[in-house]
Amino acid sequence: MTDQEINEAVARKLGWKRKAEWEYDTLSSCSAPPDYCHSIQAAWEMVDKMPPSWSLIRRDDGKFVCTFIGPKGLDGGGAHNTAPMAICLAFLKLP
Repeated sequence: MTDQEINEAVARKLGWKRKAEWEYDTLSSCSAPPDYCHSIQAAWEMVDKMPPSWSLIRRDDGKFVCTFIGPKGLDGGGAHNTAPMAICLAFLKLP
């Protein structure tokens, strides 16, 4: 997936709807969703929706790993060179 496709998938999962513009609620609309892949501020919107048992660590090799534990144990996660993208990849694996 491209960064734009990931941003759009995250936006849909967060409740944004694409009409003429991207709409989150009746008060918010924009031509493109936030840059969840590169902005830690935007990515934190996903963190607020994660299960309580999530974690974000930086490994010795410099990659960030975001994981969450669901009802069946370790349900998913994502690893990437940047924290925002690791959060995106993990968030998209949430049920």
